[in-house]
Amino acid sequence: MTGAATRGLLVALLIATPALLLPGADAESSQITVLLAFVAAILTFLEYNSRQPSIVEFRDAPPFNRLRFISLLFTIVVLSLIARGQVTPTLLTGALASLGTILGNALDFPYSPVRLVVL
Repeated sequence: MTGAATRGLLVALLIATPALLLPGADAESSQITVLLAFVAAILTFLEYNSRQPSIVEFRDAPPFNRLRFISLLFTIVVLSLIARGQVTPTLLTGALASLGTILGNALDFPYSPVRLVVL
């Protein structure tokens, strides 16, 4: 039960991260974000605390689930920091934006998926 509660809180934190990092969030958007985070936390808690899968069965791949969660959290934090850097620039946000530009240019070669999306 403790593991299910921890996973639920981590999912809620994942959903609330952009609202926590980005400046200028309205009160209404913060309330909706908290509501969605609460619902996701409850669904995750129920999924991991039940004997049988409830809605989506994702409990049988723990290392892959951890890797997916960590990569999704990393992506959301980095993108939120880059978006925050456009309003309040810092050295970290500038470095992340520069790194993203370098990686984007490296992935932009002829017939790449990046080039096809940009076209």
